Amino acid sequence: EADGAGRAGRLIAVKSVHAVFDPYMGVGSSVIAALMRDRIGYGCDIVPEYVETAWQRVNQWREGVLKTHPMGKPIYDSSLRRLWNRKCPPVCHTTSAI
Repeated sequence: EADGAGRAGRLIAVKSVHAVFDPYMGVGSSVIAALMRDRIGYGCDIVPEYVETAWQRVNQWREGVLKTHPMGKPIYDSSLRRLWNRKCPPVCHTTSAI
């Protein structure tokens, strides 16, 4: 999976920004994007598992082992659009009442 740091990173690339706060941090992509650009990253989330995962990912980034989307590489590849345009057979869903 491409890391969300690519998308968040474009927002954080503004030179006048020294710190980033993400009140819906999730797994920490915006915090990691901030760190990648020598910014301070703050974040919070109400889901403890997300916060734990975010800490793990920050530590992986610090250790140099976190896989991230390469900076400067487009996130969307228009050549893949053909995969989404294929006709898919309709799916039949059945339910039964008891």
